[in-house]
Amino acid sequence: MRYAKVVLGLPVDEIFDYLVPEQFSKDCSMGCRVGVSFGKRNLIGYVVGLSLKTKINKIKPISRLIDLKPILNGRFLELTKAVSDYYCSSWGQAIESALPVGVRKGLTVGSAGVEREIVLQEGTKGPAALKEWVSGRPEEYFKVYCQRIDLVLARNKSVLILAPEIKQCLKLFNLMKAKYPDKRIELTYRKLKVKEELAVWEKAVNGCIDILIGTRAAVFSPLPNLGLIIIDREDSYGYKEEQAPYYRAPDVGVMRARLEG
Repeated sequence: MRYAKVVLGLPVDEIFDYLVPEQFSKDCSMGCRVGVSFGKRNLIGYVVGLSLKTKINKIKPISRLIDLKPILNGRFLELTKAVSDYYCSSWGQAIESALPVGVRKGLTVGSAGVEREIVLQEGTKGPAALKEWVSGRPEEYFKVYCQRIDLVLARNKSVLILAPEIKQCLKLFNLMKAKYPDKRIELTYRKLKVKEELAVWEKAVNGCIDILIGTRAAVFSPLPNLGLIIIDREDSYGYKEEQAPYYRAPDVGVMRARLEG
């Protein structure tokens, strides 16, 4: 018998044991999503470990296995555990706060298949965009960003850039597209359509992004070869999450930088 250790997106700081049915035994791994019964509800849980024994007498089985291979890697789980400990939330809440809506809803990863064209506001192209972005701050910021980015891209590593608001993300996205036209640059924020957000997340998982720009939740984006995190206007209130685990993205960025080395 195998048992899965599962966390749920509830304000309950506990890891629950569930029986892994024989038909799921081969594919159920740490980092997979599973369907479980919790009280009278059917919920999506996240497997954070496996065991050959349990102390539970009347144990419930996993009702469905959503992922045939893990979608949450070890570093993601380590980061969300650190966030849950630091901000006194459950591990499951921290995981769900970090995931796109589509993943939390149980959509199949790998099925998004969305190609999108990012429509920028009029007047945000080229030097006009740079002038607007650096309003009230020296242009040296952008130069310094690009100097660091050049070094990281030369080592074939990816870059994560955070901005506190969507409007600033759009401006930075356009500037980066103009500066690095041959690189794979993506934009993510929670107000995207569900399948669009999921499509960007899948590209990150698969190592198909060189530069990712996003709002606060992007700090958790699963870039497998991360080499640099840039946090623009790091003292902005827009980096504060208003729901549990109530994290600040710049602080999580520091945690992640340490874990990523």
